[in-house]
Amino acid sequence: MVASNCTQGIFQKPDQFQGTNRLIWGLYDSEKDCSFTSILTLLIIFALIMKLFERFSHKAVAADTTVYAVEGMNCSHCEAAVLRAVTAVPGVESAQACAAGKTLTVKGAAAEEDIRAAVERAGYTFKGRK
Repeated sequence: MVASNCTQGIFQKPDQFQGTNRLIWGLYDSEKDCSFTSILTLLIIFALIMKLFERFSHKAVAADTTVYAVEGMNCSHCEAAVLRAVTAVPGVESAQACAAGKTLTVKGAAAEEDIRAAVERAGYTFKGRK
């Protein structure tokens, strides 16, 4: 059977089926030779749904992003110094420093005290969460 004949059967209404053995998870199996295609289609749809779930659930479970106030940063060199110190802390996935906003944004599961120590070791004043 041609694949187009199989897909035509997919969109038929359930009342057009001749028995429940032709219904495979909502897909119409017109001649039994289409069942492999139907099952394959279901597997592909299931895989896509799982990928979407994995992608969005990963964001929900992803490490926290926290913004801290840091004083003493005046230029890009200061930002780089703070970033070098903070990215060396275990548990920090990524970080961004902004001299203009006097902020440090940290993504990861590092302890605040470890981040404080790294910022102060670099020579800047850590003011805590913003």
